[in-house]
Amino acid sequence: MSNNNNKEHINKLGELKNPRTLSVDRNMLSEASQRSAFLPETYTSRIERCIGCGENEHFSAEDQKQWYEKSKNYIFGTRSRCKSCQKKWKKLKIEISKFPKELRCDCTLDDLENMLATLIEYERISETARPDIALFHRIYKKINEIERRANVPDYSSPIFEKLGLVQK
Repeated sequence: MSNNNNKEHINKLGELKNPRTLSVDRNMLSEASQRSAFLPETYTSRIERCIGCGENEHFSAEDQKQWYEKSKNYIFGTRSRCKSCQKKWKKLKIEISKFPKELRCDCTLDDLENMLATLIEYERISETARPDIALFHRIYKKINEIERRANVPDYSSPIFEKLGLVQK
C-alpha cells in the first residue's frame, strides 16, 4: 500500500499541501538570472493567481524549472497568466499586430467592431493594461468615415454602445 501523505495536492481552500521541490541548475539560468546576487537553491511548487481570469493555478516545481532554465525567463520574474490565458494573450497579440495593415484597406463595421473587441479583450488580460491609444484612434476614425458616408452622426454606431464605449 502506497503512502499518499507525501503527495503534492491542493486542498479545498486552494492551499498547496506538501509542495514539491527541485534543485536549481544555476548554469542553465539566463545570463541576467546568473548575475543575480541571491539565487534560490530550489524551485518549490506554489499557487499563483492568473491576471487574465483571476483563477488560482498550480505552478509546479517542474513547470518552474522549464520556465526559468529552458525558456530562460528571469529567475525573480513570475508567470502572470495561466496556460489558457497565455495562449489567448499570444493569439490576440498576433491578431492585433495585423490591424495596422488591415486598417489601410477597406473595412466593414463588423471588421472594425471585431478589432475593437479584440483590443479591449487584450487590454483586459494584459498585465500592463495600457491600451494602444493610436490604434484605437485609427479604428474610431475608420468607423466615423463609414458613418459620415452613411450620414450618421459621429459615434452613434451601435458598435460603441455594444462595447460599452459610450452610453445612450
